[in-house]
Amino acid sequence: MYRGGLYLIGRSSVYRKIVYLAVERIRKAGRLPERFVYPARYSPEKHTEGMFGIVEGPETPVELLLLNADTVTLLSSRRLHPTQRFQPRADGTPVLTMRVRGTSELKNWILSLGPYVKVLSPPELRDEVRAALREAGALYEA
Repeated sequence: MYRGGLYLIGRSSVYRKIVYLAVERIRKAGRLPERFVYPARYSPEKHTEGMFGIVEGPETPVELLLLNADTVTLLSSRRLHPTQRFQPRADGTPVLTMRVRGTSELKNWILSLGPYVKVLSPPELRDEVRAALREAGALYEA
């Protein structure tokens, strides 16, 4: 289960990599004549370890500045990621740090928090969030 959807993790013989299949999008399924042997050393938990969601990518250290008390209360009461840490800066403002595998879903989550979170690093993620916010802001200009 992930964000209200049920997903299967499988290995694509076409793409020769692990893929995620949304069950509600599967239109047809059938039984193949070959027998599948589950790899003894494969672990779905190990495969998804460190990911922020289900879209994987390179491991990236992230620093997010939390800009209001309500956001700090909300986020510190939840386990967002196994590596999350809340570290106060000299001025007392907390910074949320994590090491995530893939930032595309993290970017969307940051955007959902609007003006209450600022990406400190990595610069590439900060630039992606800035560009998305500019696009969104342009929708409301006269």
